[in-house]
Order: sequence, then C-alpha cells, then structure tokens
Amino acid sequence: MNKTIDSFEETKTEEISADAPKVSLAEKPKRKRRFGDRYDGYRVKKLDTQFWIVPNIMRTRTDSQVFFNEVIGVGELDRYIHKKREGEIPNLRMIHVIIAATIRLFAERPRLNRFIAGKKIFAHNNIRLSMSIKRSMTDDGEETELAIPDERYSPERLAERAADRDAVALLIAGMVILAAALAELILLAVYRRRAESVAKNYIRAKAALDKSKRELAAARTKNLRLERELLQERNKMNAVREELERMQEKRAKKDAAPSASAKPKRTKKKSDYDLDYLDWAL
Repeated sequence: MNKTIDSFEETKTEEISADAPKVSLAEKPKRKRRFGDRYDGYRVKKLDTQFWIVPNIMRTRTDSQVFFNEVIGVGELDRYIHKKREGEIPNLRMIHVIIAATIRLFAERPRLNRFIAGKKIFAHNNIRLSMSIKRSMTDDGEETELAIPDERYSPERLAERAADRDAVALLIAGMVILAAALAELILLAVYRRRAESVAKNYIRAKAALDKSKRELAAARTKNLRLERELLQERNKMNAVREELERMQEKRAKKDAAPSASAKPKRTKKKSDYDLDYLDWAL
C-alpha cells in the first residue's frame, strides 16, 4: 500500500515557495466557531478512518512518541548567522532560526498543527510555541516556561476579550435582574391568590354569620309567638276556671238555701260530670 500521509487528508495544501509573498497570520480570515469546537481550536471531522482509530489505540501522549538519532550539519547555518550578526540582525542566535523554521513549517503544513482531546482531533486556531528555560545558568536553576506571544495577546484581542467579558457581565446582570423581577411577579401572584382566597373565605363566613343571625331572629320571633299563644291559652283557662268557680258558688248557695217543698232527690246530669272533670283538670 503506497500512500503518503497527505493522501489520507480531506484537502491538499499548496506548497509555499521561497518567493511566495509574506502574509501575516493575523490577516487570515477568522473562522466562525461551530458546535463542538474548543476555545483553542476547531473540530476536524472529515478525516480518513485511520485517523479516527489511532486516538483509540494510542490513548496517551507517550504512546505516540518516537525517538531516533539524526545528525544535521549546521555549517552553512553558522555562516548565515554570523553574516546576519555583522549586518542587519546583530543579536541573531541559533534558537531564533529554529523557531522561525518551526513556525514556517507549521504555516506550510497546517495538518501538523493538530492535537487530540477526548479522542477527538482538533486543529489549533493559531501557531504558538513554548519552551522550558532556566532562570539562572546553574544546574539547580529554577525552570520556567517561555511562550512566544501570538495574536491572542495583542492589544486588539485583549480589548476584544475585555469587551466580551463586559458583555457577559452585563448579560449576567440582566439575567439576575430578570430573575429578580420574575421572582417578584411570582410572589405578587402568590400573595394575590392568597388575598383572594382570604377574601372568599371572609365572604363565606360573613354570609354564614348573616344566615345564622336571620335564623336566630326567626327562632326568636317564633318563640315570642308561641309565648303569646301560650299566654292567651292561659288567659282562657283562667276565665274558664273563674266561670266554674262562680257556678260552684251558685250551686253551693242553692243547696244551702231551704226549699219550700221537699223535692225528690235527683241524679247528676252529664253536664254536672263535665264540670267536675273540668274542675279536676284545672
């Protein structure tokens, strides 16, 4: 199987000749961020199956490391550096040439500027180099990381980030104010519902109380009417009693008076028994 690595890519990169015009990385059109991208790179999706399998086989960084020995002649490079030191670049060093060559390599071969995160392949948004250096020229000197600044730390990008932070802060403040307003509206609705419920309960209780008052007044009226009727019945009974007493007095007087001629003893009539029963009942 005679295929190069470039044959597995979705696109082909045009080679940049030595005479090609110099174009700054800042002049590249800004790529629109899409779903699945990272803050430091964008997701590469159109790849050959081989590149999807490799992250699952080589899961750590050390699995894909390859160490080998290579001898590179730097005679011509030394002469070039000395020539430039005497001329337009007096402080030129070997590390400067290596960094420039590395940046040119990544610019001409952007597929090398990719990384894997979460078993997914991403491409960096820019070229950024870093190296470990010692703060002092001793074996026990403290090491630190030195990064070559890129467009992310330019004044324009810093101002854009500050504006983005201000916009996010304003958005968060607006969301907080909106949430507070919504909470206040919900509380007002709850209090209004409770007030309506209390008012309805008060109206029901008042109606029940008024009904009880009306029923009590009707009961009192009925009681007064019954008392009036009872009083009338008592007055009638008293009148009947007085009439019976008068009739008894008349009969007693009649019995006590001497009669002119003796009359035969007569039996009691039905009316006499009724009077006796009424007298007993009273």
